[in-house]
Amino acid sequence: MGIYVGIAIVAVLVTVSVVLYVMKGPQSFMARARRDFAETQEAIDSVLDQDLRDFAARLGAAELDGPAIARVHDRHRAAAASAERAKAADGTTYWQEVSGCTEALAEAARELAAAQAAAAGQPVPVKTPPCLFDPAHGPSVKDVEWAPRGSRPRPVPACAADAVRIAEGGAPDVRVVPLGGADGHAPYFDGHGVYVSWLLGYYSGFDPYLTARVLAGTPIGGHLPDHIRSAQGGRTTPEIEAEFGHHWRHRD
Repeated sequence: MGIYVGIAIVAVLVTVSVVLYVMKGPQSFMARARRDFAETQEAIDSVLDQDLRDFAARLGAAELDGPAIARVHDRHRAAAASAERAKAADGTTYWQEVSGCTEALAEAARELAAAQAAAAGQPVPVKTPPCLFDPAHGPSVKDVEWAPRGSRPRPVPACAADAVRIAEGGAPDVRVVPLGGADGHAPYFDGHGVYVSWLLGYYSGFDPYLTARVLAGTPIGGHLPDHIRSAQGGRTTPEIEAEFGHHWRHRD
């Protein structure tokens, strides 16, 4: 899936850059494209590194051993390997490595939750989507009502800590990320298409359009249907066309 999403993101960057080509010529076009990609890559790489460090800390604090925890370490190492490959990748493979990293981290988080439950003599948790507010928080435990700024409320998956915060009238711990260059920091869902591959890797294995539904009305939500359709090779169903067709008709 990551390679199709990557192609869609590259297409957006190229569309913007073509204007520069027309106005200033090929040298300016190429220099700007390289600079934009390098700034975006630096921002996302820093987020992947933070995700890896945070999970390593959680894994160390678990103080578990045995085959189950060995699988967690394997997934964490696979995520780290994808992150390292991403740092050396160009625009054609970079996005695939980003989503590969977060997909492996999501699997590691589920494996860790299962190992902790087994160690405590509890049933293995069912597979649930990651926490929407920060997928690096790990698997969700329940849906909570949440509304993006200026949009309608909707049920979204939340981890235990964020579910408690919201139940007590507080705000969830939303992931704030660098946007690249001089754009500063913002919640990941305010970064338009920058963190699409990062997000979709975490949600791999679930309904492909889940993220598009729960993040509708956010800047990233405006990009997700196109990227997801590309990841599906352009294939949809009548139900998906009825739900998102207006979005595609507006863009196509």
